[in-house]
Order: sequence, then C-alpha cells, then structure tokens
Amino acid sequence: MLVALLATACLPFGGLQTDRVARSENTVTEYFEGAYRVTRCDAHGRAERTTTMARILTPTAVAPFVVIEEQTARTRVARLYLGARRASIHTKPDGSSMVDRGGLGLCGSQVTLACAWTFTDAGGRIVETDQRYGSRWRWSTRGRAGHYDVESAAAHETGHSIGLGHTTTSRYLTMHHQLCAGCTFARSLGRGDIRGLRKLY
Repeated sequence: MLVALLATACLPFGGLQTDRVARSENTVTEYFEGAYRVTRCDAHGRAERTTTMARILTPTAVAPFVVIEEQTARTRVARLYLGARRASIHTKPDGSSMVDRGGLGLCGSQVTLACAWTFTDAGGRIVETDQRYGSRWRWSTRGRAGHYDVESAAAHETGHSIGLGHTTTSRYLTMHHQLCAGCTFARSLGRGDIRGLRKLY
C-alpha cells in the first residue's frame, strides 16, 4: 500500500498570534505592528526555535530591528531595551533562580537594559528563572530623570519569569520591550498585561 505523507504546518510555541503570516518549508513568520516573529520547525512541524524581532527607538532617525525574545521548548530569553558574565547568571539551569546586576554580554546587544532567562521542565512548567540588570546604566527607585526605574524593569522581567512575552502594541504596557529613562508607569500592569496573565492562568 502506498501512503501519502502530508506535511504538518509549522506553528510557534503557543500557536499563531496573528493571521498575517508567511510560510516556507520549515518556517512560519508572523507580522505585527513594528515587529515580526519567525519560528523554525523540525520535519514534523514541531517548533524548535522562535525569534521575535521588533523596532527600537534610538537617538537617531534609524529604528533598527533587534531580537527582543528567543524561545525553545525549554528556554525563553527576553531582552528589555533602552530607548561580563558573572557566575550567578547562566544560560543553562542550575537549580537556583538568581537576580543580579552586571554586564549583559550574554544578551548580545549594546542597548539591552535587562535580560531574563526562563527554564522549564519537560512538562512545560517554569522551574527556574534568572534576571540580570545592566551595570552600565543608571538606576533609580524614585523615577529620577536620566535613570531607569528598577521597579518598572523588575515588573517587566518578572512578567517573563511567570511566562509572559513581549508586546509591541503600546509602550505604556509593562510588557512592552522598551523602557524610557525616568518613567515609572510600567510598575503597574496595564489592561493588556492583565489580559495576558488571565490567558496564562
């Protein structure tokens, strides 16, 4: 008997988030306002890696696309952007969740403000998370001009630590991929952040 093999459509982790998509043999690209997400799948249509790119604001007229999130079946790395590795932070699980301040070489960008690594078990449950806040930036807990708000960045990175991804829809949401200096509004969750949490939990 001759059996036809039907290719399974490549889908990102958690499914498609928009109907604006382009497909090739083992990838699917989703297009959002100011961002896109590329998922690469194996021959059976199972997602192997998802990379989300978004435009960031810069002091110049150039608005480059940068990686704001990468995900595999067991790991998610999210980067919070601006407008030296230490032993405590790592890219593989070690059984301890850590938060520290230091160099962001592991995040791979000169304009990264903070990073979060999330590790899951075989069942998809989050079992560990590490957060690092960039030591090259000025931080404050009082919303000082020219400083980045620790509480806003912590709310954002903790969102990643409990499973939330980035949003590109509104810069006023906690889970937006950029944080402005002197701004404290991201300390409080917006309606879109809350909807994301309700969907997860």
